[in-house]
Amino acid sequence: MIVVNENFGDILLLKQIFASEYPKLYQKAVFAKTHDELEKYIKEASVYLTFTVDQSIIDKAKRLKLIQVPIVGVNQISKSINTHGAVICNVHGNSLATAEHAIALMLSAAKDIVANHIELTHGIWHNILTDKRKTIQISGKSAGILGFGAIGKHIARLCKCMGMKVNVLKRTSAITETVNYVDKIFTNDNINGLIDISDFIIVALPLTNKTRAMIGKDELSRMKGKIIVNIARGHIIDEEALFYALKNDILKSAGIDVWYNYPNANHQICLPSDFPFYQLENVVISPHCAGLTAEGMSECYCQAFDNIKNLYGGRALQNIVDFEEWY
Repeated sequence: MIVVNENFGDILLLKQIFASEYPKLYQKAVFAKTHDELEKYIKEASVYLTFTVDQSIIDKAKRLKLIQVPIVGVNQISKSINTHGAVICNVHGNSLATAEHAIALMLSAAKDIVANHIELTHGIWHNILTDKRKTIQISGKSAGILGFGAIGKHIARLCKCMGMKVNVLKRTSAITETVNYVDKIFTNDNINGLIDISDFIIVALPLTNKTRAMIGKDELSRMKGKIIVNIARGHIIDEEALFYALKNDILKSAGIDVWYNYPNANHQICLPSDFPFYQLENVVISPHCAGLTAEGMSECYCQAFDNIKNLYGGRALQNIVDFEEWY
């Protein structure tokens, strides 16, 4: 049995893809929304498809083999979770959509799109006649990409297509596949080396114990006049240090999609930080929506269903979450 937790926003798209493209699997599925329904069905389930994992639900499972998360992030799951032997897997289907959003934020920040838009609505012009605000040409500049997973690789390709030099930060200097879109590789212990030769810093790392607050006051102080983009997780960058660097013009600007405060069932209206980033002119913000394209989410769901097919077909599971690194 496959138990599907219905408590997420895009359940209609998931059901549509599930029923139309995976009809045999769909026949094995039951959909549960309430806690009581989940407790009832999980007892006989071999697969649990869910965004979040409640220990009290997992404790009721007797036959569970796979907890399939249909997104890339697993930070919403407690690291202390006891799965009783079940494997947790995630997906990377919206990595291209997320990479595109990173490029959009980078371009918006470099070209002052938001600030110019707001001021022009009030009749204030910034162009060759006023010469008050010059924007940045992307071609010929350097992109420093922190993380070389699925998202980081897409970002690197897109940056190279725009005529940028591409520097990459990863755990080791080895790249197993042949790539022609990376100019220089730095390992995690040399983040300052990457920062120093890059005009744009793009964060595409998973949030782990090692990457939390990886970019703090010292790292940001090296980014004078640079632009930083974060489409990974907010807490990779120290919140107060980032605000200070933007407010005091250490950073030229930033594009931010991931945050420090998030809405929940009790507080659906929520400012994304305890610091007023939204008051700054040199920041472009979005509400953690980088991967939310129809194509991206469809691919996420298909990868999740394909992995469930792997389980039932006796094939190797894909994207098993490392319990030590937690991604």
